[in-house]
Amino acid sequence: MQMKAMSFNFGGDSVFYTRLLSYLKENGILLESLKHIRSHVFILKCHNAEPMILKRFDSAGDWENQKLLTSLLKERGFYKTYDIYDIPPFYYEYGVFGCIQYLEPASRPFHFSDSRDRSEGLSLLDEFHAISSQLPREFSVRIHRFRQIDKWQERLQAFRQNFQNVSRYVSDSILKSWLSWGEWALQGMRDHQYDLCAEENVIIHGDCAHHNFLRSKEGELFLIDFDLISSAPAMMDDLQYCNRILSYLENPAEELWTYPEINRYKNNTAFLYALTYPADVFREWNRLIRENQLGNGAQLHHIWKLTVEEYPKRMKMNAGISQKILESSGA
Repeated sequence: MQMKAMSFNFGGDSVFYTRLLSYLKENGILLESLKHIRSHVFILKCHNAEPMILKRFDSAGDWENQKLLTSLLKERGFYKTYDIYDIPPFYYEYGVFGCIQYLEPASRPFHFSDSRDRSEGLSLLDEFHAISSQLPREFSVRIHRFRQIDKWQERLQAFRQNFQNVSRYVSDSILKSWLSWGEWALQGMRDHQYDLCAEENVIIHGDCAHHNFLRSKEGELFLIDFDLISSAPAMMDDLQYCNRILSYLENPAEELWTYPEINRYKNNTAFLYALTYPADVFREWNRLIRENQLGNGAQLHHIWKLTVEEYPKRMKMNAGISQKILESSGA
């Protein structure tokens, strides 16, 4: 059998490939080519089946939950995601691999830099929440509950521990300001936890990065990769989406509220506090240091720009939100 394309970036390539061939043969699938597209994700082209994605899951339970989720979503009318095929996954030394429907992407990928994409992504997320709120309790209890404050407290603490390394590239005054806003936001969220949990829990996506919105070649937008699903108010996804698009807005303090899906939180004090938490700054520096990538010039420059060049715009936004909170409290 001739491989038309094969590329691996992890050890044990030949062992993995042999195991994969055996697995596909057991399930009656004849492999034509294998292409590595990103970490632990491959495109399989087959002689006797449609192309499919081979993806690593953390565990068999994770595969089962995601397979059940996509099935339940489609039963209730949300078709804008893929199918996870009813082929038993196979175990390899560091995980479980399963087969997923291949959605051929458009030549122009979805990205938050495009205003139409930002609006369409939010609308799709809203559709997803509307359906995920209808899923049976038997499914919801399988999924862990999301705790935003705890997660962000851990992220802030990690950033504080990385302060010395980051200060080699960014002034102490700017870093201390980011830390101060992080602490202020978390305290405000703690003080207004009722507002944070005012909505009923749904199944949230949990990772609203641009690469989890896929534009098909037919132009339809799909929501993919449910590795971080959890039970929480839809607000948690919307908050993360806001944080992801901030750097692409000219005046986020005003523009955020032009999105109907975000405008409904305009008077939610906990949400306002949370908008000032520098989730992206902390996340990216922590990741860069954790993965020993400070020597990666392109990644370092990206996070430096986010931390330093975006700083005036974000401080203007935070000041405006702080004033709004002050006015709403009657102080």
